[in-house]
Amino acid sequence: MAVTPQSPASSRVTTATNGYEPLSVNVNRPSERAGGLRFAQDAEKRKPTDEEDELPKPVEIVPWRMRERMKTMDVALVLCLNIGTDPPDVEKSAPCARKECWVDPFSMPAKKAIETIGNTLQSQYERWQPRARYKQSLDPTVEKIRELCVNRRRLAKHDRVLFHYNGHGVPRPTQNGEVWVFNKSYTQYIPLSAAKSFLDTSDNSSSI
Repeated sequence: MAVTPQSPASSRVTTATNGYEPLSVNVNRPSERAGGLRFAQDAEKRKPTDEEDELPKPVEIVPWRMRERMKTMDVALVLCLNIGTDPPDVEKSAPCARKECWVDPFSMPAKKAIETIGNTLQSQYERWQPRARYKQSLDPTVEKIRELCVNRRRLAKHDRVLFHYNGHGVPRPTQNGEVWVFNKSYTQYIPLSAAKSFLDTSDNSSSI
């Protein structure tokens, strides 16, 4: 290959043509060529599809108004403490927690203690819902619980009833979800399904 002398006025290197175009010195050409290939590949990926040509689907309008909430206007406070008698399936450690609603039940007579605990519990609930109707049932029997459920469910109508149960003085709930209350003479523990008691009282509303 014959190379002609380079003139000062020209910075171009020429070769014998032999039917080919002369090449110019350009160090950026490989990167430009590679960049062009990448751009071509991206352009092929960005070709509009039939789905993009379609009109956008209308957005579903969701109603902004809040649905009417279910109210809780009736509260049943059931305390089965049986102060002074520990349940048979509970072994208390020493020392152990003794206060109920921040009241020590052994600091006063048992009857006065459970009344004080019931009033304290009701006052705590009244801070959250002062307009609700509250009914206490202290160491109740089976008949009292059923009567309580019937009255609360009828007063609430279609609203919710809150059933607060404290069974620290009776055995643990059964596997079927039954809680324990007392018989009339307070000599036996009687299992009772609170949910079933509410469901049997009304056909229209069964929420607890």
